[in-house]
Amino acid sequence: MSITQLPPTLTHLSLRECYFHPAQFFRTGEGRTALPALQLLDLGDFCCPPSYVELGRLDQWPSLRALGLEAWWSVKDKGLRNIFPLLGFLFVLDLEATRMSDNVLEVILLNASNLKYLFVGDTKISGRAFGSVRKHVGCRGTLKITHLCMRNTRVTEISVFQLLRMTPNLRWLAVTSAHLPEKALAKVEAALPKCCRFDAIWPVDDYKYCSHFETGVVKSLKLNELA
Repeated sequence: MSITQLPPTLTHLSLRECYFHPAQFFRTGEGRTALPALQLLDLGDFCCPPSYVELGRLDQWPSLRALGLEAWWSVKDKGLRNIFPLLGFLFVLDLEATRMSDNVLEVILLNASNLKYLFVGDTKISGRAFGSVRKHVGCRGTLKITHLCMRNTRVTEISVFQLLRMTPNLRWLAVTSAHLPEKALAKVEAALPKCCRFDAIWPVDDYKYCSHFETGVVKSLKLNELA
């Protein structure tokens, strides 16, 4: 089975929890293209996480608007660099439970100009990227992000407030961190727009993630209308 055998009109593809090696599946052959209309690709909790080589093949889909890589616990910054060519096209990106750093987060925020839904919970980010991005875009620079998950990260109160200054359209924020005590979380919640829902979610266990691509928030999206 490979992507060349799937209908060319396919727009949404979920391989969540699939158990097969991705190398052959994603290979299309020299000069061939497949799934030219693909808008959403969910590879969350993939039982055989693709290597950075397979990640590099994802750039064949500039049509992608939503990409889910949740629980790719073995993928580091080197591998994630291979999705950088797609950043300008994406509206939704799920990198929860990967080994991404603030360096990758900074690149995402500076280059994913259409991104509205970003999920980076259960990563090692500290929020340092928010300060760097704010310096780059200036005091009046803003991001389009409306939904953001930073559950079980290392973000600080200062970094969260740096983020809030750049996200006036924020409608939903989920964040927990060992560096955010209850008083700090209360300050964050008070600073949010009235229309923004705030969730301080503590993980049930180390192996349970948010599964954003399986919930209504992503499933109900009409990707063609997000531009």
